[in-house]
Amino acid sequence: MLANPRRMYSLILISMVALVLCAAPAFAWVPISGWEQTRSVVYDPGQELPGGLSYQGEPWSGAKLSWLVTQTSGTDYWNYRYTLDIGEVHGVSHVITEVTQFPEFEITDRDFYQQHLWDANGNEVVWDGTVLEGPKEHEWSDSSNPGMPENTSVWGIKFDMPEYDGNDDKYTWTTLTWEFKSVREPMWGDFYAKDGKDENTVPKIPIALWNTGFGDPGADTSTKIVRPDGGPGGGGGPPPDWVTPELPPGALLLLGLVPIGIARLRRRK
Repeated sequence: MLANPRRMYSLILISMVALVLCAAPAFAWVPISGWEQTRSVVYDPGQELPGGLSYQGEPWSGAKLSWLVTQTSGTDYWNYRYTLDIGEVHGVSHVITEVTQFPEFEITDRDFYQQHLWDANGNEVVWDGTVLEGPKEHEWSDSSNPGMPENTSVWGIKFDMPEYDGNDDKYTWTTLTWEFKSVREPMWGDFYAKDGKDENTVPKIPIALWNTGFGDPGADTSTKIVRPDGGPGGGGGPPPDWVTPELPPGALLLLGLVPIGIARLRRRK
């Protein structure tokens, strides 16, 4: 006995949609449009700025942070690459990038793999215990994080820039690029950076930079940066309410066929 053709059509259509939804890697919590972006500031010291970055200390008034997130073909790894350009002779002391706390992000070949760090001249730094700190909670009250918004903290990895070698400037930290692979999918999060010097004023002002929506999970995504989270690859839970998942184009196309298929079946009755 032949199967009911209308029922077979429905089963095939539903199966196609299910396959796309299950297999498509674009279920990242950050839409594809967010995988390559830049955040910047304009000259207005100490203010929260429309460019997505806030700062303290005039020397960093032209700072920019860019990132590029890609998927490694044939694997479940994501590649995260960040470039911070402060545009001045002052050098970056350290950078904090938010990572997932639950389940905890770890320095392993799954969460944090094939990491690299380059200075403004393309010199690569050897990663060791003196460069990486964390993951752990970094608080605004810590004297090493001046300018971090009051009563906030971030769970993240701190990248300490190596000190200059005496009079020989081995590294130039006016621009730095850091990169790593992770199975954690991209999600909106926070970032902080500090200058190794204070602004030459009376009194002296520590120089720092952070995303404008720092510490605020309800902030607009234009004030956040992309960072690795505990998504499907990392075993994490669902995204917060303020993040809207974006379906892959193929899934949207197939979902659009569902009402058409239903209408055709009804006409055949």
